[in-house]
Amino acid sequence: MGSYRNGGRGGDQGGSSNGDAGSTLVDKGVDFANYFCTYAVLYQQKEMLSDRVCMDAYYNAVFKNKHHFHGKL
Repeated sequence: MGSYRNGGRGGDQGGSSNGDAGSTLVDKGVDFANYFCTYAVLYQQKEMLSDRVCMDAYYNAVFKNKHHFHGKL
């Protein structure tokens, strides 16, 4: 069973030219597989960890909202 994706990261996902803003039926299994395969590559992990702006944002988001994570890990 598929789901609809509107635009998203990666731009136009092959929508029609009738103004549907890139809505496309996406197979969830394939979508999840592509997502996890992308992040399974060591190079991608290194790039993400080297992105100081994003790492600082994640750090601040977690540590400024500790109450949301308490008892969850």
